[in-house]
Amino acid sequence: MSANKPANLTLDELKKRRQWILWKLEDNGRPKPDKVPYSPITGCKTGCDEPRRTEWTTFDEAAQVLAQGDYSGIALVLTDGVCGIDIDGRREDDTEVQAVIRQFSSYTELSPSGEGLHILFMLAPEKLPEGFTEDYSKRYYKKNSSNNIECYLPNISKARYFTFTGNPIHDTTIKECTEVLPAFLDGLYATPYKSC
Repeated sequence: MSANKPANLTLDELKKRRQWILWKLEDNGRPKPDKVPYSPITGCKTGCDEPRRTEWTTFDEAAQVLAQGDYSGIALVLTDGVCGIDIDGRREDDTEVQAVIRQFSSYTELSPSGEGLHILFMLAPEKLPEGFTEDYSKRYYKKNSSNNIECYLPNISKARYFTFTGNPIHDTTIKECTEVLPAFLDGLYATPYKSC
């Protein structure tokens, strides 16, 4: 397959990739506890940056450790083209949320609290408009606090992981949505920045 068009991923294919970790709720002295990432391999805290890749594993291997240890759940590191949209405190019956789900038409699941949603999609950076990656931090705000919708793009924005429930509400395929992304970002995160 051409490098310019990454394949859509089925959920089974994604689960075989070594980009899965565990997470644990830990008290931080504030009303909302932290979701702290842990390696299924080492049992120690881990991260989403490239040097920690050897600490990630497949979904099935992470699930085995989850069943044996004191963890809150499984998480997916957003890397290797897999991106995510985090919708916090809003459900699928919300009109704006419905529009985002339709726009991407990709794997969407309930968050662990049941009060939010995660959308997973594939991105081919080489298919983005010229200058998109270089100007990203100038063109778009990191988050829009007015709508509780955040977008995370590996190698473009900060490395992140998503807690994973496996409770889909829309589709079960992680689809390549590169052409959809600029319009989505322009609609929700655009700054006053104008390129030369």
